[in-house]
Amino acid sequence: MSSSAIAGRTVSGHGRLRQSARRIWRRLGFLRVVAAVAPPPGVARPARRPGAGAPVAESKVARHLSPRERLAAFGAWVRRHGLLRHEAFVAYLASALSIAAYIWYSQRGQTLAYSDAISHMSIARRVFTSHTPGLAQLGTVWPPLNHILMLPLVWITPLYRDGFAGTLPSMAAYVAAAVYLYRTAHLLVSSPLAGWAAALVLMLNPNVLYMQATPMSELDLLCFAVIA
Repeated sequence: MSSSAIAGRTVSGHGRLRQSARRIWRRLGFLRVVAAVAPPPGVARPARRPGAGAPVAESKVARHLSPRERLAAFGAWVRRHGLLRHEAFVAYLASALSIAAYIWYSQRGQTLAYSDAISHMSIARRVFTSHTPGLAQLGTVWPPLNHILMLPLVWITPLYRDGFAGTLPSMAAYVAAAVYLYRTAHLLVSSPLAGWAAALVLMLNPNVLYMQATPMSELDLLCFAVIA
């Protein structure tokens, strides 16, 4: 009797279990099992050719791309990730306006002009530094969402003193509100021009531009109202 026939008869339940597992994994669409499983007793592992399965040196495959090819590859990546859509340009414009407005009001010392802005910052700060620090400091006067959004930066003293720790959530809410307002108008009218018009009404509003440069909670409310 040949050696292959003997090996076939000596396949144990372990080998059948391994084959069943591989079949189930293929049906579920997962990757194939790559870990080597010990062969059943009595069956020798087949000898492996020297160098079989060795990774090909990357230097043999890689090649230098010309500047034009690199630019084309970058353009394809940008289009694939949707960075040239109307919504992306709304986000770019809103971000630029937000940063410019913050710089304008910050240089004139108006980001903390409202007394409530200082109160918002103080409530968020007391979570870290107070006689009784902790989350129990939140929700005493205002709903806690605005103060929770300040927590990642409010413990940094320079950002707390100049108000940027509380202004950054307002700036992010301003950008998100502009994008979702564009989406809403575009969805209702099926026109990009309508989306741009709605977004520009929000982005160029002087009151909104100022409030997004402060630690106030109005922009958080406006953002979530637009998203809803």
